[in-house]
Amino acid sequence: MDYPKDNYKEVKNLKIDKNKSQITSTVDLKENSYLITSFPYDQGFKAYIDDNEVKSEIVNTAFLGFKVPKGKHKIKIVYKSIGYKLGIILSIIGVLSMIILLLYENRKRK
Repeated sequence: MDYPKDNYKEVKNLKIDKNKSQITSTVDLKENSYLITSFPYDQGFKAYIDDNEVKSEIVNTAFLGFKVPKGKHKIKIVYKSIGYKLGIILSIIGVLSMIILLLYENRKRK
């Protein structure tokens, strides 16, 4: 399939949900196209077309983009920080360690 990169059309019906870190829209394309964002490319972005994950890539040397086939589609872009889960786990371990240490020191003093 041919995906031209020089035919630009602005997507105007974006819906941004900051709580879920996602952007959704619908597009109706007459030909295969690229969706090119102004977001700097990051591995934490996932792109979906009709709820199926698609391969995103670096376009225009630094930005997130992906191929969109012709037709009407629901587009969704979701961002989740790569270290998010690890950060939560390490924070919980740190808090539990502090509680255990404080309890241990408190018993040691008595």
